[in-house]
Amino acid sequence: MPEIEKLVAAFEDPGVVELMVNDDGAVYVERSGARLEKIDARPAPSDVLAFVRAVVGAPEEFGPKRPYADFSATDGSRVHVLAPPLVRGLTVTVRKR
Repeated sequence: MPEIEKLVAAFEDPGVVELMVNDDGAVYVERSGARLEKIDARPAPSDVLAFVRAVVGAPEEFGPKRPYADFSATDGSRVHVLAPPLVRGLTVTVRKR
């Protein structure tokens, strides 16, 4: 399964309440009432960017000129993005509704 599909599958999993992608590409999920769990995914920065754009559903801008951004996903989830130069690589947290 391609890495972006793993992100989408985790996002669509009804048991997952939070999805996190660290700047090194490590992906963690929090399930309701459980500890963080690392999942077998290592998305490339381009996959993470495509995932964020798909979840947010709009051409929101973030990057060097706007390295810190908070968005609402199309389903109402909260999406927090950090980008270089604040961090080494794209970092994303999605807190689902």
